[in-house]
Amino acid sequence: MRNHQRAIIFLLFGLTASFFVNREDQRGGIDAINASYEDWLRATSGEKLNPPSVTLLRIDDSETGFWGWPPNPLDYAQLLHRLKFYNPKVVAIEPTLHWQGADKGLLDALRTACLKYGKGQILLSSILQFNEASQRPEEATLSLLWPLSSVAGDPKNIPAFTSIISLPNQRLTSLGFPAAFTSIDLGEDTGPDEGLSVPLLARIDQTIVPSFVLLTIMLELGVTADEVEIQLGKTINVGNKTTIPIDPSGALAIPRGIRIGAMIHNASILAHNPEENSEQDTGGLSEKESDALANRVILIGLDNKGSRTIPTEQGEVISQAELFALAIATIQSNSYFGPVSQQTAWIAWALILTVGVIILRHKRRRAISFSLLLILLYFTGNMILFQSTQRWISPAVPFALLTCTLLSALLLTTTGKTTDKLPSVEDAKTEDNEI
Repeated sequence: MRNHQRAIIFLLFGLTASFFVNREDQRGGIDAINASYEDWLRATSGEKLNPPSVTLLRIDDSETGFWGWPPNPLDYAQLLHRLKFYNPKVVAIEPTLHWQGADKGLLDALRTACLKYGKGQILLSSILQFNEASQRPEEATLSLLWPLSSVAGDPKNIPAFTSIISLPNQRLTSLGFPAAFTSIDLGEDTGPDEGLSVPLLARIDQTIVPSFVLLTIMLELGVTADEVEIQLGKTINVGNKTTIPIDPSGALAIPRGIRIGAMIHNASILAHNPEENSEQDTGGLSEKESDALANRVILIGLDNKGSRTIPTEQGEVISQAELFALAIATIQSNSYFGPVSQQTAWIAWALILTVGVIILRHKRRRAISFSLLLILLYFTGNMILFQSTQRWISPAVPFALLTCTLLSALLLTTTGKTTDKLPSVEDAKTEDNEI
């Protein structure tokens, strides 16, 4: 068999295997293999994965017996009052606590419940807007967003805003609780992004403010705005407590298929007052439910059907609150690891195919040796890539191509000293006589 014939058979074999394996990988059918491979890379690189400590308390319009819909100030007051029994570290409230024409008595009940917490224990939310015709907010209002001062790099790629269109009720903001932004109203549909990412920064002119997710982490770690250092396109250093990788726009990418996420419970687990229960250790909850509330970040968020608008790569649709919980879990667990871009993966696949074609030009023993060496070099290179960039190439397609290379070396090559038969002296003489 000639070299070009072996090359054609190998390429057809490799491309066919790659197509089916890659399709299964995109469907999530081999996530368990990817997870094991990622764990192996972490183990060999010495990267530590911390257990996250965030719980999403879902407010759903299907809840009965505890929540009205939409929830009013008294509902939130009861929730905060009962949650205090479990001593959460930080309570981050994703819905903007603002009601038109709300009863003053209900608002005072919510204010009283908030006063049970320290200023670093509650985070409120706000919504920003970009509208060049709007008026810049006053400095006192802007201070509720906790502006950051230490920023290195060009901020032009950070999402811009011009005003604050929704703040919590003044009875709550007057208590001194921060009100980080959850979204920026751009006045138009921007379409879905590729992959999951969460903005950690926004800017008004040259003033940079942290997002709801970033400020939640700052409160949890007890870090002030002056202690945060930003290197745009690289990292956010939250004091000396943690470092968050960001893109040039100040966004955090959520690793595909993240397996370590937030605990999720319905807010109705606090339908009964724990102080009225005889089981004082857990407040009437199961041990698992009690552990999910004690000394953790508690994210209270809307998670009804109408709020689930964010598509994931696994074909699910999640709410903004769940996305925030995933982002907080990612930061807490130091789980920034993820696959390289698709273009980089294609380059790696093409390189394996090219080297495979070259290997098949050798005799069998040497081709097998080179195939095994290629496997060793590939995984060694992937380890170096992971240690230097915290990125890895999904092993499915490369493993299929490396297997095809080894099998082709076993089945398609010859044991002779040369891969193609050279004409003998007798054949040459015969050809001369015929001429």
